[in-house]
Amino acid sequence: MKLPSPRLIVAVACLAVAAAADATLTSVENAYESSPRDVRLPIVESGLLTVLPCSGCQPVSLRTTAETLYFIGGPDKEPASLADMREAVQRAPSAESLLVIYRLEDKVVTRVILDLR
Repeated sequence: MKLPSPRLIVAVACLAVAAAADATLTSVENAYESSPRDVRLPIVESGLLTVLPCSGCQPVSLRTTAETLYFIGGPDKEPASLADMREAVQRAPSAESLLVIYRLEDKVVTRVILDLR
């Protein structure tokens, strides 16, 4: 039995790699970056967070759950409680920004990050 030539094997491998590289990317999350003054945090864990994406824009309401993570001072910090986040926003209303990250498929907030710079 004759084995395939090494050139044929390399050509087939190159075609396989090229086909895999042509895969399309699909976004699974989106984010709003806003001033903390333009975001209303939920009162309870499973509630609604409302964000004003821009001046003149309509407010957007997104669901939060017990799995929503809150970070004060950046995403490299330990997650905080919703109560701690609410207090931090009240203490620093002029904080740099508040980032609200949510899943596109169901509009559930996965992370809220308060930048205190």
